[in-house]
Amino acid sequence: MQTSARHHMRLVSTSTPSSGQMSEAERVACALAGDRKAFRHLYDAHVDAVAGLCIRMLRNRERGMDAAQETFATAFQKLAQLTDHTQFGAWCKQIAVNVCLMAMRKDRWLRFVGWELESPDDVASAGASPTEALHARMDLEKVATVLRAMPPVQRVAWTLKHVEQESLLQIATLTGRSVASTKRDIDAAEHEIQRRLGDQP
Repeated sequence: MQTSARHHMRLVSTSTPSSGQMSEAERVACALAGDRKAFRHLYDAHVDAVAGLCIRMLRNRERGMDAAQETFATAFQKLAQLTDHTQFGAWCKQIAVNVCLMAMRKDRWLRFVGWELESPDDVASAGASPTEALHARMDLEKVATVLRAMPPVQRVAWTLKHVEQESLLQIATLTGRSVASTKRDIDAAEHEIQRRLGDQP
């Protein structure tokens, strides 16, 4: 069942003077002081980006929404650990990547023990004509099949580069790996996709 990300987080708002004019850093400070309206503003400001990232990485809308929910729950629980209050959005994306990595590793274990996973949602062909959407879905499913067999770090690095259009440095930051390791992860993923799909029409 597809639900709005906003329905996953129900926060009770309290009054905060001029909250609409607050900077992100100020909202983080207010949230740390217990202002639940500040939590709500932070959530609303970043939920679409985080949920979209999780859905594209996990290739399943419902599981992506669950991962986004877990991301914000973790972010708010550990908010005191955020040293630069202007970087809340980037910090949430880093948490989201870690949440998705854990989910991917769980997927690999479930396949190992013989559990079937749900087929991926088509999250990239919205707005296309029926014929274009069909071809896009076929191509995406071919790539997704190869990606699902890769180590999670390679799958995440490839997705962040080719789907999220992140820079090499930002991917390294999000995944907690060195730039050199990140480049190797992406190169390995691209090589495997080319090896598996390069000769296909």
